[in-house]
Order: sequence, then structure tokens, then C-alpha cells
Amino acid sequence: LTLEALEGELRSMRLENIKTWLKEQMPDVANRIAGIGLNIVNLLIQFCFSLLLSFFIVFDGIKLRRAFRNLEESPVRDFYREIAPGLIGFGRLIGRAFQAQGVIAICNTLLTFTAIKTLMIQNEVFLSAIVFICSFIPVLGVVISSVPIAIMAVIQPVGSGMIHDGFLLALAAV
Repeated sequence: LTLEALEGELRSMRLENIKTWLKEQMPDVANRIAGIGLNIVNLLIQFCFSLLLSFFIVFDGIKLRRAFRNLEESPVRDFYREIAPGLIGFGRLIGRAFQAQGVIAICNTLLTFTAIKTLMIQNEVFLSAIVFICSFIPVLGVVISSVPIAIMAVIQPVGSGMIHDGFLLALAAV
């Protein structure tokens, strides 16, 4: 046996081992991918239902107010008078928190859009939309929205040194 023949045999054995390993692992990988896909679909369905429910509440707000005011004349009026002021305050607090979160999301989106334009990263509107949506996810939203921006900065053709310098600067800031 020559050295070249021995190398060829080793390569074919490695390839066979890799093929065998891949065949064994494929069902597990497919199940994991299917599980992730199902989780994403489940999350989207839950989001759509919660959005639909919130629209129903908003559109039926006048009737809901009237129904709650009628509680004051019902047999549970003592309970209502005790609980109502606290619930009203809590509702206002939650509403103001959502308003503040919206203002922060808009500012964050505008700043990110400006940075993306400055760094000349492509798909700036799409990436800014991702930033806006993820701004409503506390803490983790910043990380989630940064991933697509980083991927776009790395995979796009090198048009300027600003992309890589800016990416490294942003990475150092995080």
C-alpha cells in the first residue's frame, strides 16, 4: 500500500463515519427544527389572539364603562367601591407605561435608523422595523433586534470600512 492509497482509504472511512453519524442524527435534528417551528407558530397564534381581544375591548369600551358603572347600583356595590379606585389607578399606570414604552421605541428606532444609514448597512427600513417591534420586549428585545443588524453588517459586501469599524465600535459598547 502506498501512502496516497492509505490517505484515500482514511478519507473514505471518515466520510462513511460522517455519513453514518448524520443519518443517525437527522431524525433528532428534524424533530428539534419541527419543535422550534411549532413554538414559533404557537407564539404567533397567541399574539394574534391577544391583539384581537385587545381590539374587542377597545371597540367595546363605552359599553364596558357603562357596565362597570352599573355595578355601583348592584348587590356588590360595597366591593366595587372598595376595589374600583385601585383598579382605575392601576389601569392608568399601565396605560402610561405603554405610552412611555411607545415613545422609547420610536426614539430607539430613529436612532438605530440613523446609525444604520451612517454605517451604510443595507435594508435599513426592515431592520428599523425589527428594532421598533423588539423595543416592546423588555431587556431581551435589544439583543434580539441587534442580531439581524449584526448579521447584515457582516454578510453584506464590503463597501466601506465604516461598516466594520462601526460594528466593532458597537460591539465594544455593548
